[in-house]
This record gives sequence, structure tokens and C-alpha cells, in this order.
Amino acid sequence: MKSMGMTAVGRTVVGLSAVLLAVGSGLPTAAAADPAPVYTGTITEAYLDAQPDQTLAVIGTLPTNPAAAKNADPIGWYMAKGLQSARLVWAAKTNAPFGTSGSCQPSVSLDGQEAYSGPALPAGAGGEWLLMPLYLPNGGTLLEGPPLSDVTSKVGVGRADLALDCGALGTATWSMPLVVLPSAPDDREPGVSIDDGADFTNSTKVKLHLGWDGLLDKVKVSNDGGFAPSRTKEIKVRKEGPLDWTVIELAAERIPRTVYVKFHYIAYGWQKQTYTDDIILDTVKPEVVSASMGGSGAATLSASQRTLRVRAKDNKSGIASMQVSSGKPKKKAKVVKFRKAVKVPGAGPVFVRVRDGAGNWSRWRVAG
Repeated sequence: MKSMGMTAVGRTVVGLSAVLLAVGSGLPTAAAADPAPVYTGTITEAYLDAQPDQTLAVIGTLPTNPAAAKNADPIGWYMAKGLQSARLVWAAKTNAPFGTSGSCQPSVSLDGQEAYSGPALPAGAGGEWLLMPLYLPNGGTLLEGPPLSDVTSKVGVGRADLALDCGALGTATWSMPLVVLPSAPDDREPGVSIDDGADFTNSTKVKLHLGWDGLLDKVKVSNDGGFAPSRTKEIKVRKEGPLDWTVIELAAERIPRTVYVKFHYIAYGWQKQTYTDDIILDTVKPEVVSASMGGSGAATLSASQRTLRVRAKDNKSGIASMQVSSGKPKKKAKVVKFRKAVKVPGAGPVFVRVRDGAGNWSRWRVAG
């Protein structure tokens, strides 16, 4: 993912993500007439960005831009599970009289735990942008280890409280949701796989396994290539693992069911690319056509071992496995790869059933 920029009051602030506007909380005050009055400036514009890479972003909306407000991500601090370090870069503008100077003390709290208590940062003179020289890869405020690593150890939503206290130059505060998103799977390319790449399913209820890059926060999933509203659902990515989905049940079962997916990344919006995968819905049970018994010499119940010969058929996904049960049908009998001939005990009745590639079981049949 590449860097983005946003223009604020005639100045471009460049960073990984969009930026958050904070309203200063300092108010002008006057001291005694002798000595000269001391003025406390107000931070009128303050921006916060997150570095250094795609695993973390702070998003905000400039209210003076209606289009941006409409399409912007919800205000929040987004990061991926497992993040161990992050760097915050601060920039602010003050209306304090020119020549007013001071330093800025940042503070960061994650889920009520203090995450930064380092030294103050140098600030410029009043009327100028503050801290802009720190808008560099190695500038800003470095967070690493606990409590950051504690917060990012699991997917979920918490709270971040941040402040920039520049003394006579003013103050600015941020309070926002802290959203820990699932990290991108290491073993998957961007895309979608139905039931982890299966060719067949015996149910309209399937699992969508996704691969992506960056901060994926939601997806659009549809059974229609044009993403018709009646066939489309927008799903927030707020938990790990595959997504639940229902494919269409058509009369013509041999037609593959196709699923269409679009990704939405924090700070980059909906992507144009559509990912697809398909699967064949097979709900027809296979059939054991015949099950006959043979032994060493005559087919008698007293033989020490017999041979069970099985013929089965399936109309679509093919016969994949079988169960053989002695005495009576047992669902917990061992499932083995389908074979036309199987050795079984020499005495007692034997039952057999088969399963197709989609997971449908036939009825039990007793060997004759």
C-alpha cells in the first residue's frame, strides 16, 4: 500500500493514511498588567498520523469537505493483530502570537493503560506549524511493547486517548475507537476460496476463506456478478477465520455456484478488482447398487474371513469413501477410501454405505 496525502487549509500533510482533525482546547487568558500580559495560544488545527507501514493507520474526516466526510472511514485508530511497534507523528497549528515558543508533551493511553511517557518534543514559534520536522520516518513518538502488544494480541475494539500539550501554544486531544483487525494470512494470495478450495459441497451454507494485503476492514460478497443489492451483503471483518455465506440453490444442480467478493481497505476505500470462486452444489445421495459376500471356497458364515464386494453409483461428484459395519449399522464405523472389494470378518451380518465427493451418504445396505 502506498502513501496518501490530504490537503488541510492550503497545506498538504503526507502520510500513510488520512489524518484526524482535533480541535484545540486551550483558551486565551490574561495575566497582571505588570509584567506584560502572557497569552496562552490555542491549537486551531492538529493532525495525527501513524507510521511506519500498512499495519496501522489513524483515520479522520475534515468537516469542511462534505465529499470527504461522506466517503471517509469511521474515525478510529486501526491496526492489525500482532503489531509490536508503531510511530505516531504529530503536526499542529496555533494562533498564539508570533514568537511564542515552547515544547509539546505527547501522551498516549490504550484501553486505559499509559502507552507513552517519553520526553517532550520541540515546537516552533506561534503562528507556525508545530512539529513538522518530526514528520519523518524516524520522527514522532515511538510505541513498542506493552501495552501496545497487549492490545494487539487479539482482534477486537478498544479505546485510544491521545493528547498534545504545548503549554503556551495550546493543547489538542483525541479520543477514538481502537480497532484491531485480523492480520493478513501469510499463506494466501489476495482472493477468495469457497470451503478452502473444495470442488463440491452438499450444502448451500459454505465458508469463504479470504486472502488480502494491508488493513482489510470489510468486504462486499454477492451471488451476482453485478452486485445486485438483493444478492449482495456488506460484511465487516471483525473476527478471524472464514466468513459464513449462503450460495444459491438452483434447480440445475450441475451448474457451479459462483461467489463474487470486493475488498475495502482502511484509507484506500473499495477496490475495483472483483475476486471470484465457484463450487458445485451436490445434494443427491449416492446409492449402493449391490453388496455381495464371498469367502475362501464357499460363502459361509463360518469362514474366518470373507470378501465384501460393493457396487455403487453417484450422478455428480463420484464415490469417495465408505463405511463397513459388522453386526449392525454404526455411524461411528471407520471411514475408509472406497474400494470395490473389502475383507470383512467371517461371521455375522455386514452393512455398508458410501459417501460421495460432496459429503452425501447413501443408505446402509446389508450384504447378501
